[in-house]
Amino acid sequence: MNVERQLAKTIPLYPLLISLYPPLMLLAANLGQVPLAETWRVMAGSLLFGLLVYGGLRLLLGNWSRAAILSAFLLVLFFSYGHVYKLVEYREVMGIVLGRHRTVAAVWLAITVLGGWLLLRRRQYPASIHQILNAVAGVLVLLAASQVVYPLARSEVRIRQLADNAEARLIDYTDVSGNLPDVYWIILDGYGRADALLEDYHFDNSEFLDALKGLGFVIPECSMSNYPMTAFSLTATLQMNYQENFTPYNWQEDERKDYLTHHYLLEHNPVRARLDALDYEIIAFQTEYWFANVLDADTYLARPPEPASKLTKYEQMYVCTTGLCPIFEAYLTYIRRNYGVPVDRYKYRYDEIQFTLEALKKIPARDGRKFVMAHVLGPHDPFVMNAEGEYVEYGARREGYPQEVQYLNRRVLDIIQTILEQSETPPVIVVQGDHGWEMHNRTKILNAYYLPGVADQVYAEITPVNTFRIILNQYFGGTFELLPDKSYGVGPRGLADFTLVEPSCASTP
Repeated sequence: MNVERQLAKTIPLYPLLISLYPPLMLLAANLGQVPLAETWRVMAGSLLFGLLVYGGLRLLLGNWSRAAILSAFLLVLFFSYGHVYKLVEYREVMGIVLGRHRTVAAVWLAITVLGGWLLLRRRQYPASIHQILNAVAGVLVLLAASQVVYPLARSEVRIRQLADNAEARLIDYTDVSGNLPDVYWIILDGYGRADALLEDYHFDNSEFLDALKGLGFVIPECSMSNYPMTAFSLTATLQMNYQENFTPYNWQEDERKDYLTHHYLLEHNPVRARLDALDYEIIAFQTEYWFANVLDADTYLARPPEPASKLTKYEQMYVCTTGLCPIFEAYLTYIRRNYGVPVDRYKYRYDEIQFTLEALKKIPARDGRKFVMAHVLGPHDPFVMNAEGEYVEYGARREGYPQEVQYLNRRVLDIIQTILEQSETPPVIVVQGDHGWEMHNRTKILNAYYLPGVADQVYAEITPVNTFRIILNQYFGGTFELLPDKSYGVGPRGLADFTLVEPSCASTP
C-alpha cells in the first residue's frame, strides 16, 4: 500500500518521454535539412504510439508500475532497431550475414521475449525506480529539445536583425529602359572546374566548354567559389557580398549550419529586390535542400510527390530507425515488383534532377520578364545516373561523378540552346557550380557567363560574389563596385573550417 501511495506521487512519465526523444534527436541531427512543418506529424505519431503501448499494457497487467517498466523496455527496443540494423548492415561473422532484417529481427525478438519475461517476474517496482527513470528520460528530452530550440531561437534573432538592417544595404539605381533580358541562374551543385576534373577523374571536359564558348559563353579559367558549402556559396552570390559583411554575427567563429538564416537570406536579397522592382517573374525550383528553396517565388516549381509512399523523406527516415523498418522496406519492394514503381534508395534524387531539367527547358516559352533560379543537385552525390541518363545507383562511388557530369553537359547544352532560340531579347545566362567536389579542389568551380554585349566584363579570377554586381551594373542600373575576389576553402578541422585559400588557375599546376 505504501508503494502504491509513493507511486501515486511519482507518475511514470518516462515511457512517453522515451517516445518523444527519438524524433527530437532525429530533428536535431538534421535541423538544417528538414522543414519544421514536416516534423509535427512524426512527433505526434511517436507520442501517440508510446501512449498506446503504455496504456495497453496498463489495461493488460492492471498495474501502472509493471506497465511503465515493460513499456519503456519495449519502446527502447522498438526505437533503436533501425539504428542497430544500420550498424551491422552488410557485416558478416563466421560466414553469417548479420546485416539482414531476418537476423536482426530474430535477435530483437529473442531479447524482447527474454527481457519481458524477466521484467514481469516482479509484481511491483519501487517508486524510486520510476523517479530515476523519469529524471533520466526527462534530461535526455530536454537535451534533445535544447539542440532544436536554441538554434531556432538564435536564428530568429538573427533574421530580425537582418530585416532591421536591410534598408541600410540598399543603393540607388539609375533608370533603365528598353527590352530588358531574362536572367537564368543555373547552379550545378558540386560541378568542378576543368583542371580539377582532369586531375581528380582524368576527365577531359573541353568538349563541353568549347561548345559553351561556341554559343557565346565566357568561361573564366581561374574562377573559384567563395565558400566550400552550398548554403554559404549561394547566399554570398545573391547577397553579392561576403558573409561577414552582411550578417550581424561572426561567421568565422559562430555556428556554421544556421540554415534558417541562410534560407531567409536566399529569399531576401538585393538581386531579387531589384528584379522584383522591374516586374520580373521570380521562378524557382524545389530541391532536397529545404534551405535553398525560395518558397515565396512568384512561380515555385516542385516535382510531384513520391508515388510509392505518402510519407515525406523525414518521415521515411524516421520509420527506418524504428522496428517498422523491415515492414516499410518490404512494402517498398512490393510496390516496385507489382506496380513497376521504382523506389530504389536514391530514386528521389534522380526524379528531382529530371524534373528540374525538363521544367527548365519549358521556361523560355513563358511570357514576361523572368528571373530563373534553377538549382540542380548534380553532379552531387548520391550519384544516380550514367552518362546516358539512365538511373544507376552509384551512391558515393567515385565513378558516378564523371558519369553525371557527362549527362548534365548534354542536357544543359540542350537547355541553353532552347533558351537562346526562344528568347526575343538575348538573355543573361549563368551556369555555375556552388563548389567543387574533391576536398583538395573544393573551391575550383565551373563558372560560365552568357552576357550579351558586355562579355568583356568577365575576368579570369572572378568569383560568384561579383556575378550579380556585374549583371546589375550592366543591365539594370546598378552602381556596385566590384569586390576583391576571395575564396574560403576547407580548413584543417574539416569542411566547415573556412580557411582563406590562394587563387589558382586552370593553366597552373
